[in-house]
Amino acid sequence: MATSRARAEKKVALLIDTLCLAAVLVLIFSLSSAEALLLPVLFFSHQLLQSQHIFQHVSAWLYHDQNFSRNPKHIYKTKLHNGKIRLLRLLPGSTHAKIKCRLVQASLDHVPTYEALSYVWGPPTKREEIECDGQTAYITISLAQALRKLRHSTQSRTLWADGICINQDNLYEKSHQVERIGEIYKRANRVVAWLGPLDNGDAAKALAIIRNVHRKVSIPGARASTVLTPGHPTLGNLQELLKIEEGIEDAWRVLGEFFDQPWWQRIWCVQESLSSREIVILCGDEQIDGSIVGVFARWYYEQRLLLPVPPMEVDNVSLDSANLRMNKWESSSRTFLDILNLFRDMKATDPRDKVYALLGLYQPKHHMESIWKSTLLVDYGKSWQEVIFDAVVYCMLENDLHFLSSIDHDAVYQESKDIPSWMPRWDQSIEDSRGEFWCENSSMLIGVREKSLKIDSNYSGKLKLRGYKLDSVTSTTDTCWLTLESLDQTSYDWIYDQLVDIMSARNNIEIYHEAMKRLAVTLTGGHLVTGGTVEDRVYFDRIEEEVGAQYMADFYAVIKHFFPDARIKRRGVKHLSGHLEPFMMLIREYCFRRRFFQTGSGCIGLGPECMRENDTMVILDGGKTLYVLRPFDDGEYAFLGECFVYDFMDPHVLERLIEYGFEEEDIVLR
Repeated sequence: MATSRARAEKKVALLIDTLCLAAVLVLIFSLSSAEALLLPVLFFSHQLLQSQHIFQHVSAWLYHDQNFSRNPKHIYKTKLHNGKIRLLRLLPGSTHAKIKCRLVQASLDHVPTYEALSYVWGPPTKREEIECDGQTAYITISLAQALRKLRHSTQSRTLWADGICINQDNLYEKSHQVERIGEIYKRANRVVAWLGPLDNGDAAKALAIIRNVHRKVSIPGARASTVLTPGHPTLGNLQELLKIEEGIEDAWRVLGEFFDQPWWQRIWCVQESLSSREIVILCGDEQIDGSIVGVFARWYYEQRLLLPVPPMEVDNVSLDSANLRMNKWESSSRTFLDILNLFRDMKATDPRDKVYALLGLYQPKHHMESIWKSTLLVDYGKSWQEVIFDAVVYCMLENDLHFLSSIDHDAVYQESKDIPSWMPRWDQSIEDSRGEFWCENSSMLIGVREKSLKIDSNYSGKLKLRGYKLDSVTSTTDTCWLTLESLDQTSYDWIYDQLVDIMSARNNIEIYHEAMKRLAVTLTGGHLVTGGTVEDRVYFDRIEEEVGAQYMADFYAVIKHFFPDARIKRRGVKHLSGHLEPFMMLIREYCFRRRFFQTGSGCIGLGPECMRENDTMVILDGGKTLYVLRPFDDGEYAFLGECFVYDFMDPHVLERLIEYGFEEEDIVLR
């Protein structure tokens, strides 16, 4: 009986070990190059292999799987010192011949011409035997496929590929080389991005579609809405045009396959492509210049703004990534916060890499260089929460709270033991993004926004700020889910109720006009429009200027469309034609997944969907908008998100608060 029981327990233990091993394999299935390099460090650093029995299984698997974690030591004859790297000299050969190569050392200061390969490692269980300096070595199938495509038949080719140019069995070398990846790709003559194979001629079709659009976008850099000519492609007519001109009947499916390749969404591949002087995309047997893909991606991005529902077959995250990565942008004009948010939807196996993989893209201003280097040192001994906190500290050291605009809680806020409410989840993507209320260029909140911040650089899970508690929330609507074409019931009912109140003051033209302006500006979070598109960071302190007049005309057009019985007075804009679409774009951008609310003093506003009655509205030193907090019994608060309240958003708000007896106090967030 005891023997049977022991056997059963062993079977259960073996089954558990097998399942754990399978989980490990799934985890590393689609690692990018740099992630795979760091994998052993991450495993041991964070003790993912807690069980000695599991460790033995994994170690045995690594050993028998043709040395997954390392190549034979004898192919790395000497260590890398003094800024040197290894280059791969790919020897000539026929298509199906065994891959043969040599490794040579070179200094980045006097490096010969070489090409850097950017690729996703792929499944680690399948590897190919190659010959390196006359010795047997093993590389991933993905790398082998890329090398076969790049190999010449009669002459050698000099490349850099991390899977073999870095001794993965030497942790010191790996860490040092990973830190220099940005420089390695920047010094390369060009970068070759290997997406992988596509079946049934889909690669050729995809590139034919991209080139077709590229030829017809006749004004480089222009917005899609300004370059329309007869025969010009749009998201609406592209399928039909390509069927006629290229004989391609499934354009969106083909494009979906092309942009669904993992390379487009891996966080480490971002730096590799943006660091390049020139990049070529290699997919199957086809290749295309990255700049051509960039034109297509920009066209798609601009077209998508004009279409209520973009094609379902194409992943918008991948297209946005292509637009950013294939069209060069000046990093000096970007803050580190910009970069963190731009690539928030990229994928990483380790959440810390959502910060570390982007460090090479940011160039701090001269006076911030020493702070940058001391604050954001690569340290995989830190938890992912500590790494995100380091990024928060640097953002705060630039003297504002803009990072708080990156916080996006679920519809029902629940306090977490893992991460505080005030810390952005840069380790996660945002499914449905919205416009920020943050106001960079306006004079609003001028007295508060310029106050200096005191920062504790030691992570404790709490954030101590200074600010003013303004008012309590007395009521909220449900979450708004409106579209570009229609108002949802929540938005409709709330606007209707506001109009009923406003109409009672129609006889007092000044009160009426101010109330209509308050309603319009609340619906768009303070943003105006110009030329039919959102004019970023222009707020209602310019409401009386020409752009503001058109803004109000568009607002009245929306009211007339959805509330035809409303007797509105178009004061000051009777000479202008109102347009429905631009104002609906703004409402969708700023109301979607938010709630309307009212405070105890009767102010109306727009806030996060997780807000509820009895939450507190505050102004925080260093903030450029208002915020909603949830009070706890111990006097501390949870941070819920930004909010917009017309009556508090003016240049003299600080003077008013002091005049009305408000006092600044410590506000502790957790």
